[in-house]
Amino acid sequence: MALRPLRPGDRERIRGLVVAAGNFNATEVETAVELADEALAKGDASGYFFLLLEEDGGERAVRGYACYGPVPLTVGTYDLYWIVVDPVAQ
Repeated sequence: MALRPLRPGDRERIRGLVVAAGNFNATEVETAVELADEALAKGDASGYFFLLLEEDGGERAVRGYACYGPVPLTVGTYDLYWIVVDPVAQ
């Protein structure tokens, strides 16, 4: 298992993880993808940071992710916006 940052090819995998989790409605699924799009387009300036959990099973597979960002007007304080784990890996 390894942690890595978000990459452009991860957009649809994030959608798939959020849908597979079964806890999120359609609007929430689209929001998760929009945050990934914003992070990919704007980088750190977006205020959204992603860590993806990747498992090596012959071919690398994303098994989960977290999205977090700094709390305005604070130093060193962050909000955890999303944490999603593939049901197969739970």
